[in-house]
Amino acid sequence: MLDWIPEEQPQRALVVFLLVLGLSVVVVVPLSVSGGGDDEQGLFGDATTSTSVTTPPPPPPTTAPVPTTPPPTAPPPTTEPPPRPPVERAIGETATDDGLQLTVNSIREVSRIERDEYYKRDYRPPRGGKLVAVEVTFVNRTKTPIDPFCGGNSAELVDQEGRAHETIDDLYSIEGNDAVCGSAGTLAGDKATVVLAFKLKPGQRIDHLDLWNGKYEPDFDGEASRVRYRRTGGA
Repeated sequence: MLDWIPEEQPQRALVVFLLVLGLSVVVVVPLSVSGGGDDEQGLFGDATTSTSVTTPPPPPPTTAPVPTTPPPTAPPPTTEPPPRPPVERAIGETATDDGLQLTVNSIREVSRIERDEYYKRDYRPPRGGKLVAVEVTFVNRTKTPIDPFCGGNSAELVDQEGRAHETIDDLYSIEGNDAVCGSAGTLAGDKATVVLAFKLKPGQRIDHLDLWNGKYEPDFDGEASRVRYRRTGGA
């Protein structure tokens, strides 16, 4: 049944096969030779993709913050009044300091100052020294209650050597001194009379008495203003 196939057909097929085989050798060999220096890539070198890792740049160096000095601030304005010379008054005369009207009725050296009956001993002069009693009338010309001599403030007795002497403690214990360290103080517009007591050591002599409104905070120490009284022969 296959008599129609020519006898030369098997030989032609063999020739074609040999040609194809030869072309394959010609193509494969040059490719192998071209990759001879890299065993890992070989024929599949093009299929390998290299991944490059990008290293981020180092952060900039940190520097410590430079402290800033705030600009100097101006000092707050002072509320203390400027100092003035003392106001001179004679015994019995009146002057006003920061809303406190003052009148010194007498300055006397005494042998005793009576205290309230609750206290066993009256005030007496120290041995060889002097006990000085000062009677003062004051009027509250401020708008609030005031207790100027409570705590020994608002008064100084100055001797002839320039030493300032404060009042003795417990002025409120002196008989008649109800206006000293009272529960409500002296109300605005009211008047009171009190006795201030001072002690001097032997040889110390009175020069003058200074009074001021020690409850007025801007001038609590009387450095800005005060009223000065000097003792006279008849006082």
